[in-house]
Amino acid sequence: GEADIVAVDGYDSFRCGNAAHDLQSPTALFNPALRFASAHGGVPVFISEWGSDSRDLGAQARFIRQMGSYVNANGAIAATMYWDDGGDTCNYRVDGHPASLAALAAMGQSAALQGSVLVR
Repeated sequence: GEADIVAVDGYDSFRCGNAAHDLQSPTALFNPALRFASAHGGVPVFISEWGSDSRDLGAQARFIRQMGSYVNANGAIAATMYWDDGGDTCNYRVDGHPASLAALAAMGQSAALQGSVLVR
C-alpha cells in the first residue's frame, strides 16, 4: 500500500570479463521483480535500465529480441528503457550495430510498447 510502482535494473553482462556474472536471460533478471510486484498489490513494473554487452554482437541482438518477447508476454511491465552506454568492463552500446538496432526498433514497434492509459 506504500508504492505505486516497482522499478528494476538488469544487465546481460556475461561477456564482460567478470567471472562473477553468469549468462543472463530476461526471465532470470526480471521475474523476481514481477513476482514481488504481483505479491504487493499488482503494481506495475518499470524496467528502468537494461542492456546486453556488445562484445558478441549476435548475442546482444538475440538478448534484445528475447527482451522484446519477454515484455510482450508480461503485461505488468509498464515501461522499459535500454541503457546505451559503456563502462570500465562492459559496453552496452548498440550504436553502429545494425542487428541490435533492428532488434530494438522491432521491440519499440511491438503492441506491448505502444502505450496506453492506466486507470486505477
